[in-house]
Amino acid sequence: MKSFFKNPLALFYAIVVHAAMAAVLFVSFDWAPEEEKPQINVVNAVVVDESKVEEQIQELKEKEARKIREEEARKRKLEREAKAAEQRRKQEEQRLAEIQQQKQVEQKKQKEQQQKRIAEEQRLADLKKQQDLERRKQELLEKKRQELEKKRKDEEVKLAKAKEEKRLLQEKLKREEQERQRKLEEDRRKREQRLLEEALLQEQMQREEDERRKRIEEEQQLQAAQQEQQALSVVQKYTAYIREKVENVWRKPATSKTGLKCTVYVRLIPGGDVMHVEVTKSSGDASFDRSVETAVQKAVPLPLPADPALFERFREITFVFDPDQKTS
Repeated sequence: MKSFFKNPLALFYAIVVHAAMAAVLFVSFDWAPEEEKPQINVVNAVVVDESKVEEQIQELKEKEARKIREEEARKRKLEREAKAAEQRRKQEEQRLAEIQQQKQVEQKKQKEQQQKRIAEEQRLADLKKQQDLERRKQELLEKKRQELEKKRKDEEVKLAKAKEEKRLLQEKLKREEQERQRKLEEDRRKREQRLLEEALLQEQMQREEDERRKRIEEEQQLQAAQQEQQALSVVQKYTAYIREKVENVWRKPATSKTGLKCTVYVRLIPGGDVMHVEVTKSSGDASFDRSVETAVQKAVPLPLPADPALFERFREITFVFDPDQKTS
């Protein structure tokens, strides 16, 4: 129905076909009673002339048959017209359907084209967006590259400046170090010179001191030798005195023979008292040795020099007692 409303020509053809069919049906129903009337008239009529009646009947039959044929022809014509109209309607519907289908195809095609166009527009928009993004990305990358390049150049300038400052600083430090080393070397030379001079002076002073000490030592040695000689002389002298005093108080044993001698060790204390006496080298005669020891004890106090400094030389003395060799 929607297709008929959309296509008025198809609606018109459908109305015509239905009207023709309705007319055929109406005529068919309208002529049916008329077929019975002649029969009734024939049955009820009074026969005047059979031939005329037959003729009239035949005429009526022919007329009726002609009407029937005409009606049938008209029906067939209407049917043909209805069929033709139906055929035209169907063809029109088919044409309209084809048109509609073509239109739908066209619409679908247009829709697809529109979708393709929209998709293409979207693709182009996306492509443009992507290109814009890529362009912005490239711009950002270029900006970043430029910033990095500027930063690199700034860093290079900064590094070059730092290197130059470092070089200048190193040169300054090198000069300062050279100056310091020069001063150190100069100080070292001065110190070495001073030390050398001090060493020479010290050496000279040491030589002078050594010479002075040597002279003093020589003088002391000479003095000591003189003192020693004097002390030895005193020791020899007082040892001779002690031996002589011991010989003076000694009494020769009756059994001892002539020519005996012995070595006597005596330990003294200040004043000449004897702390210990002992014959360290025997004469071979025990009575002779004992007589010598007794004589030492009897001779106390033994003679000692008046100088107390010489007592140490007499704290322990050893002498040879030989009565046959008198002290002169």
